[in-house]
Amino acid sequence: MLEFIGPALEHLFTLENFLWMNLGVFIGAVFAAVPGLSVILCVILFLPFTYRMTAIPGMMFLLGIYCAGGYGGSVSAILINTPGTPHAAATMMDGHPLSQKGRTKAALKIALYASAFGGVFSALMLLFLGPQVAQVAAQLGTAEYFMVCLFGLTIIAGVSGKSMIKGIFFDVDGTLVGFRQTQLSDQLRADLLALQAKGIKIFISSGRARQDFARTGMLRDVVFDSYVTLNGQCCYDQEGVYWDQPICREDLEAACRVLRENSDFAALMEGDGVSYLTKIDSRMREIYQFLHTELWEIRPPEWMLEEKVYQFVPMVGAEKEERFLSVMPHCDHSRWHPKGIDIFSKNGGKAVGVQAAMARYGLAADEVMAFGDGENDEAMLKLVGTSVAMGNAVERIKEAADYITACVEEDGISQALRKLGLLPA
Repeated sequence: MLEFIGPALEHLFTLENFLWMNLGVFIGAVFAAVPGLSVILCVILFLPFTYRMTAIPGMMFLLGIYCAGGYGGSVSAILINTPGTPHAAATMMDGHPLSQKGRTKAALKIALYASAFGGVFSALMLLFLGPQVAQVAAQLGTAEYFMVCLFGLTIIAGVSGKSMIKGIFFDVDGTLVGFRQTQLSDQLRADLLALQAKGIKIFISSGRARQDFARTGMLRDVVFDSYVTLNGQCCYDQEGVYWDQPICREDLEAACRVLRENSDFAALMEGDGVSYLTKIDSRMREIYQFLHTELWEIRPPEWMLEEKVYQFVPMVGAEKEERFLSVMPHCDHSRWHPKGIDIFSKNGGKAVGVQAAMARYGLAADEVMAFGDGENDEAMLKLVGTSVAMGNAVERIKEAADYITACVEEDGISQALRKLGLLPA
């Protein structure tokens, strides 16, 4: 066999054969990139052109078409989420999400390198192991063919079966509800109810508290299966609170001292069912107007020492936030808006609250999807099996997500639910 390799390489690197092979590669790649036009059809169409050619250039031309089709089908799979050829269907799962993150060139390069490596590797295996494989194949009987067919059907059933998503977590501001609207859109409301009708559980995962939902009416009449509120510090459902992690008294006393020492500082103090402000200033009014929420009543900072406080929100500039963070060592924080951070216990966070909800409802990570747009959603998106960033999300969140959908004002959630096969188109 080895004695034939040398003469074959001599034919390969002649100018005529090299040109015909590259012409076939170009035609095959372009043809396969068009959805619906298979590479086999391309070979059939160009087969008559080889009738008046000698054998080797004709074979190399057709092989160039056939081999390039493996990569060509990936182009449309990556760019428009539609495979140009059947075997490029799997490329959509990773290639198109990568393209949505602005890494189209990288996705196309990966597909090219993978196709080239696979083609060369399989050709070498055929060259050196073909006779041995043929001997094994000749010994296969009816039982073996049946098992191969059964294995193929099992794989197809596993890949193309029903969606495994059993629960979806939704951030609220910037995700379910836009900053230019005050409640769920009619389309999104209908889709959330449709998800529940299919047996998919829906969860809130927000920095807001239950009193915000009741006061604003932003969720309309949709009753979610569970609520992960106050950045995961307080989780509840229809049966009551099943996870809570308030801020420790030591840190609350320190925050209270900072507020007393700086009378111009304002803050929001949030418990489960009750929220109060320490004062109302122009910054506070601006933020609450932005959130479409009425201002809460004013209470002295010492109120925090008498109640369970799950979240402390200083309404101060970024340069002043450190005064609170430096004296609250048992707390962590996340930014929900350029003008504000949420401070909460280090033992909490959205991801911790989501984990508590998943444990309560018996959900594994690969059975869960999450939608978000802000920096405080990052840990949650990294935790679940399928993560979706809104079109209006910050770049950091888009990079962390598996998929990027349209913005909230364009019903991005509804578009994603259909695109990912959770609801009929």
